[in-house]
Amino acid sequence: MKAVTVISHLLVQHNLTRLRDKRTRPQEFRRVLSEMAALMLYEATRSFTVALTGGAVATMSLLSELRAKHVRPVNLLAAPEGIRHVRRFYPRLPIFTAVVDKKLNHKGYILPGLGDAGDRLFRVGMA
Repeated sequence: MKAVTVISHLLVQHNLTRLRDKRTRPQEFRRVLSEMAALMLYEATRSFTVALTGGAVATMSLLSELRAKHVRPVNLLAAPEGIRHVRRFYPRLPIFTAVVDKKLNHKGYILPGLGDAGDRLFRVGMA
């Protein structure tokens, strides 16, 4: 996909596998998310992402109003539909992500995704 950087760093990809594993407990899930964020930010800033949805476009609009320069969305997951949506408004915006997953489902959730990340972060529904 044009102007989308999939971060192929081995640790990013390894940690993505750990996040996708439904057996990953909440404490480890939180720790791995923090590690992923640091690695992805490093990769994004060294080379000077989440389905990208209306929230991404709204954020970009606000940053544009504030005259921000050199904005680069860095997100853990992206879906093709979300990338296309952002591209309609910001066609040349560089996007950084750990992976472009297959698609969004009928509820707008990324597939295969991570499951309900909020539940997994805060132990909702877990024994």
